[in-house]
Amino acid sequence: MDGVVTEFAVPTAGALPYLIAAGPDGAMWFTEYAGNKIGRITMDGVVTEFAVPTAGANPWGIAAGSDGAMWFTEFTGNKIGRITMDGVVTEFAVPTAGANPAAIATGPDTSMWFTEFTGNKIGRITMAGVVTEYAVPTRGSVPVGIAAGPDKAMWFTEYAGNRIGRISMAGRITEHAVPTAGSVPFLIATGPDGAMWFTERIASRIASIGTRRGTLVTASVIGRAAVGSTLRCAAVNDSGWTVASTARTWLRNGAGIPGATGQSYVVKGSDAGKRIACRAALTFSPALNQLAAQSNPRLVAVSAPRR
Repeated sequence: MDGVVTEFAVPTAGALPYLIAAGPDGAMWFTEYAGNKIGRITMDGVVTEFAVPTAGANPWGIAAGSDGAMWFTEFTGNKIGRITMDGVVTEFAVPTAGANPAAIATGPDTSMWFTEFTGNKIGRITMAGVVTEYAVPTRGSVPVGIAAGPDKAMWFTEYAGNRIGRISMAGRITEHAVPTAGSVPFLIATGPDGAMWFTERIASRIASIGTRRGTLVTASVIGRAAVGSTLRCAAVNDSGWTVASTARTWLRNGAGIPGATGQSYVVKGSDAGKRIACRAALTFSPALNQLAAQSNPRLVAVSAPRR
């Protein structure tokens, strides 16, 4: 979290990389809207590209599936794609012609859920490729972003309808109006506070909507804050999702302590009089989404001088 930006070139010129998501192989996977490819980039910046079989498909959204593959939408191709870790692509047609599938996300039922930009529907596709569609009540709402909520439902944005929608696993849709007229809600994600956070593209705002769930992840420092003592970074998951991995970072006066990324930390002499805290980042399976929390800081006691 030091804010240093590193850039990596995409091999295909004018590829127009669009959305990106973590894969189960430890790499990041992304769509190339104009390049008509799916890209994979390792943590050291090595990029591999895989062509989408349908010409001019314009891949848009992408997300990890419960089957260990990446699933993506083909905006113009009107298909849902699946790509394995070795690059084998399978395509499934969306029943509604010209639906323009956009964003996609893993649901609590292990299926993939997606928005239909022009079709004005929310789609669900099983790991076997069976597609079910649900019409959005507001006509011409243009659903775009979609994400799993902590309430066992999917939440989505309505670009033109200026609403936030919620769809249950049974297909029941509830809509909530955004207060600012013409805000154009776009993408959406779950926050560690249990709310759904979304962008308002035209209003130039960030907004949230409650899900009737409280804080999903908390972190705390356990132990005596004194030189020589061992502190432990405890992370509590109240999301209901399965934790795949937990990454921890220890902080001194708000800044990361170099090399201090373990579950425990031995307080050093240089920490005396400083405030020590820890940050825990939980990655969940199978969607590989992440929530983080930071503990309250603990003031390290300054030892009294010996006489």
